Amino acid sequence: AVGALLAALAADRAAATDLQRAALAGILRTDPSGAGARLRARLLELPPELPRDDFLVRARVVEIVASRLPSGEALALLTAARRDPSEHVRMARVRALAVLDGAVDEVQTVVAGGTEPDPSARVRACGCRALGAWALAALGAAGPPGDVVAHDALEGLRGALDVEEHALAQRVALD
Repeated sequence: AVGALLAALAADRAAATDLQRAALAGILRTDPSGAGARLRARLLELPPELPRDDFLVRARVVEIVASRLPSGEALALLTAARRDPSEHVRMARVRALAVLDGAVDEVQTVVAGGTEPDPSARVRACGCRALGAWALAALGAAGPPGDVVAHDALEGLRGALDVEEHALAQRVALD
């Protein structure tokens, strides 16, 4: 009964934002096997007209995904959320990627983009901050894995500085 109520609240975009956010977090406890699919649907299946505060719920989904789903599943879902219409959700996505193993390449895509970096300077600055934190943390780690992560993160920052034109992202990359 509780699981059905949480699922209904989580899916109801007209429900109060705080109720939706709490329901989405509760789904992991009441339906662990179906939680990934429900979170994916809530994050990626966007109706043509979004309620004004829907970005707050999607940003909470990103936080839940990063902190509670297995790393591989979380990385796949966060990668799929790359094109969210809200820069707040995309910034939450970058912060979430920053705590996952193996996500350096995805954050590099945000800042330097290969073909298309994120359109928001705030999101790119968030990516630069994540790459800088990875590089500093990895430099203190002993052995090849730390060296590889530090190298990849520093290459990402260098790539960002090569192509970045917005002062905010440049400043963050140099911090």
